[in-house]
Amino acid sequence: MKVVNVGINLIPSRGGIYNTVTSFARAFKELDYGGRVLNCGRSTESHSEFGSSWTFIKTSPLPVLRQYFFWHGFWTGAAQEVIGAPDLVFIHGLFYHTAAAAAAYCRRRGIPYILVSHGSLDPVVFTYRWIRKEAWTRIYRKRLLVESSAVVFSTRTEAEKAAKWTSGSKVRIIPWPVEHIPDYDKYRARAMLLEKYDLPRQTRVAIFCGRLDPIKRPLETIRHFKATAGSDWALLLVGPPTDRLPVAAVEAACREPGPRSIWVGPAYGQNLIDHFRAAELFILLSAKENFSHATAEALALGVPVFLSRGVDLWRDLAPADCSFVAPDDQSGPLRAALARVLSSDPDELGAAGKRGRDWVRKELSAERFAQRLGELCEAVASTGG
Repeated sequence: MKVVNVGINLIPSRGGIYNTVTSFARAFKELDYGGRVLNCGRSTESHSEFGSSWTFIKTSPLPVLRQYFFWHGFWTGAAQEVIGAPDLVFIHGLFYHTAAAAAAYCRRRGIPYILVSHGSLDPVVFTYRWIRKEAWTRIYRKRLLVESSAVVFSTRTEAEKAAKWTSGSKVRIIPWPVEHIPDYDKYRARAMLLEKYDLPRQTRVAIFCGRLDPIKRPLETIRHFKATAGSDWALLLVGPPTDRLPVAAVEAACREPGPRSIWVGPAYGQNLIDHFRAAELFILLSAKENFSHATAEALALGVPVFLSRGVDLWRDLAPADCSFVAPDDQSGPLRAALARVLSSDPDELGAAGKRGRDWVRKELSAERFAQRLGELCEAVASTGG
């Protein structure tokens, strides 16, 4: 089977969507499918992690069309060369020209296509630039959602939030995979990180991981942490800067009175793993996370998580007893809940982390993801879309 993945801005600094498409590419390789990635955007940042062949399509630099990721190739015939005639096309995300044009290309040639939402239909998404998004979704809902062979969500909660738009669609839920991390010496990992940041030897480490974007609420995380943590805790904030939240504002919040907080900048690969290994707790209070790779990666390393209800994975984690969920966004109850967790004995947090690690190994393995994805592809192929 030959499969093409279509998306925009599929670069490491984009985090979740890049990680997911990379997981798709690796799963197709494991299934012995012919997998390719078509990445539309403006940045040529390295894409080597895809693990399969890929093509970079430079989209329009014109101000009017830049945010729409317009590509003229669907009218010049260039699409025939880069997409060709695969057995199946996966379209990742909404609200960009290439998504609608790729679906139209598939319909003209009788190629089945599957939409992967990536949180695009979360109600929070429609609270900004909502006129354009509402109009776009109404125009393309039938073609991209109803007429697709399936609409894929990563959690039950994400699918439920999108129900307004997916009536008549074939909805499938496939959780994203997480790489298995071998056992490690947590005491040594913590000692190395404390030395790196010149922190006292007895410091307990909490970690935030995500882009510096208001939707991930890093400023609120810092202030809630400072208001609730004991002096023996430190918060490390890992993630790349964005143009939506000044780094200076984050650094200023870190300097406010209270336990030590440090913005350490972006970290990828082994560097990110080293930060997770040293942590006793992962904190994520995002307004919206349709899955949260960072949460799953923390659990894969045995780090328990404290989550807002905006992180859709929280419901899936509840039976595993490896997570702590914040009350709805109210400072008083949220801080009381966080204070209870931060006052927990290290052994108690360690036990919760172990349960999370076991859950990830069972539910989010790369093998299980490839199996689920293969079953979907074969089902679509057997029915002709």
